[in-house]
Amino acid sequence: MRVFHHSAIAAGLLAAALLAGCATGPVPKVASDVVAPGMPNLQTALNNAILRTDQSVDQLDGEPVMTLASARLPEALPGELEQRIRWNYEGNLGPAVRALGTLINYHVVVHHPKGTVPVLVSVHADQIPVSTVIRTLGIEAGSRATVTVIPAEQTIDVRYPSPVAAASARGHS
Repeated sequence: MRVFHHSAIAAGLLAAALLAGCATGPVPKVASDVVAPGMPNLQTALNNAILRTDQSVDQLDGEPVMTLASARLPEALPGELEQRIRWNYEGNLGPAVRALGTLINYHVVVHHPKGTVPVLVSVHADQIPVSTVIRTLGIEAGSRATVTVIPAEQTIDVRYPSPVAAASARGHS
């Protein structure tokens, strides 16, 4: 049986510590006054961004909260809008709503001004209520079209904004 001396163990630990120190290099220092052409140093840029964000939030204070675009559905839904369907569709919004209208025996009116860009939608419903599918179509359409259900008239109304109104809303002339 071999006996190790304390000095051999200490020498081994010292060698391991020295080698571990060699394995890690010095941490590179980044000067706080590094300036890219046209840009202040990093800390100044970050402080300016925070200040601009705070100012923007202050401007928004008191503004009405935006709601998620959706189809306009009545609070009390008739049975045909609650029936569950299995339905897959990818394509233009107008034909999608027409197909749903046919499925539930609703009249569909599409107001599509000349020059309006089609709204592409994609729905994959598996035993989902018709009302949820219509709401999904409205969400996908966003501000590019409005889908309104009028159960008293058994009608679904789809309205696209005129190209002139849509351009002015985006700030184009």
